[in-house]
Amino acid sequence: MGDGERVLIILIPHSERKGVKAESALVRQSSPPKNILFSKEKLKQINEGKALVSKEFLVMQDDLEPGYIRYQGVLYKNLAFKELMKENKLLWLPKIYVVNPYNGLAPLEGAIPYYKIKFSDKINGKSLKLFWREILDEVVVEGEIYSLLPQEHSDVLKSWKLKQINFPELPSKNNHGNKAVKGKFLAKVIADNSLEEALKEFNAQVS
Repeated sequence: MGDGERVLIILIPHSERKGVKAESALVRQSSPPKNILFSKEKLKQINEGKALVSKEFLVMQDDLEPGYIRYQGVLYKNLAFKELMKENKLLWLPKIYVVNPYNGLAPLEGAIPYYKIKFSDKINGKSLKLFWREILDEVVVEGEIYSLLPQEHSDVLKSWKLKQINFPELPSKNNHGNKAVKGKFLAKVIADNSLEEALKEFNAQVS
């Protein structure tokens, strides 16, 4: 039996490698993902933070793509989300959110502009990691939250109770091989409709 009745959230990092050319038709055709994390008050605070970031850094607001197209790093290529869509593998989908320095936390299917920002960049003398941590610190999330985040991204959600997914057979360093396995793992979760089966197949542990 799959995990379809569970409220399951999986967090992944953004990718510094991004596509520039917009596939605007995909954005127009897709409905905005349903918000399950934030209250209206928190969304307002996040939007104000996003607006401030957009003024300070390179953000191309007229170039929007869903996150699974925008981000083109190793994890995302191995996730191959578009292929899963074509194969109708999305009957059950964990709520996948991307931790990023543009708007803190965004659904994988959400429209993301091209941006050139890092968590180490500063705004008002404060790193974007700390900037978003302060905004997201008071969010109360119901459900199981699993993390495929490296340490830098986990620090953004320091107060959250995250269940870290680890791959003991891989080096701890967040290298290309590690990112590829994370992408394949998440694709397995989606394709098989089961987190537990993916954990077994990849010999992964939760801490």
